[in-house]
Amino acid sequence: LEALRSGPSERFGFTGNAESLLGGCLMDQGRLAEAGPLLRHGYEESAAILGADDANTRAILLRLVRWLERSGDPRAATTLLDSALARAEARSDDVWTLELVREATAWPGLPSEWLATLEVPARAAHARRQGKSRSYESLALLMVRLGRPAEAAALMAAAPEGGSAFVFVAKGIVADAVGDRVAAQAWLERAEAHLNRFPVERRQPIAQYHAELRQRLGD
Repeated sequence: LEALRSGPSERFGFTGNAESLLGGCLMDQGRLAEAGPLLRHGYEESAAILGADDANTRAILLRLVRWLERSGDPRAATTLLDSALARAEARSDDVWTLELVREATAWPGLPSEWLATLEVPARAAHARRQGKSRSYESLALLMVRLGRPAEAAALMAAAPEGGSAFVFVAKGIVADAVGDRVAAQAWLERAEAHLNRFPVERRQPIAQYHAELRQRLGD
């Protein structure tokens, strides 16, 4: 990181990415005070050099949002998410819209009244992506957060078959939300078997949803 900081001025966002990655590692260790400046500056630099809609900047943004939520600043987190959602809607970027919804619904510190504002853009993106697996799961998890498990279950019943850890965990959370703990446990077992085969999928927000499902089932 120090080598990047002292290198050529035309850094192509490498420093911001490195700062964000280090900040994310510190955050995962619970060292929130140390992580904050790195995550903030990493996002500012990446957005300035690469642009707010660059794929790397988006990943860096999500780390910063997680830090803000974990640091007890949900207003700042939702402000960043609102800006990103507005840009996604303006570009009709349904994949990014649904990714933002998945991210937002993963974190318990974001207020439910704000989560309710995600329903309109999430449904619009879902309508344009009918037949795409993660569209159903993203909207279903939002319905669980909003206290509407029956709607979540209906979405999952209509969803196409999917074979990712996210799909299995989402189905488990929805099953538990409607009181079917046997099915929820079965989906958890499938998710964990998949994660053992493909550990690269142990990333956020999948890891957060996975931890939630385990907690719901008392594991």
